[in-house]
Amino acid sequence: GAEPSSGTRLGAYLEACGAIWADASQVHDVVASEDGRRVTWRVDLPPERLATLRPGDPLESPPFEFGGEGTRARLQLFPKGDYGASGEGVCSLWLCTDDRALAPVRLRLGDTERPGGSSDFARLEDVLR
Repeated sequence: GAEPSSGTRLGAYLEACGAIWADASQVHDVVASEDGRRVTWRVDLPPERLATLRPGDPLESPPFEFGGEGTRARLQLFPKGDYGASGEGVCSLWLCTDDRALAPVRLRLGDTERPGGSSDFARLEDVLR
């Protein structure tokens, strides 16, 4: 038979169950600015994929070096909010690092900027504009 696009038995099973790989969100690498003071992470989230997400479902960035000194970090975006979110329509954003003494960090999602992460970071409709 024809080899499934994923090339694995699990992939063949998922395709047989109706999985469509193009509907998945595409998470890009985190890119640091030249001066190292900013990082950018882009997420492509098709409406079809967004509709399947539930509150508490995260999208995570690949790990990246942050703040020098070998500190590793990753970003977590919860498009439908994490379990601490106040209600529907808000998204959550967090920076997770292995350095507890990291200086305060400002995070921005769309036009919303906050000092650090938050369960109620922004209204999802504002971020998707």
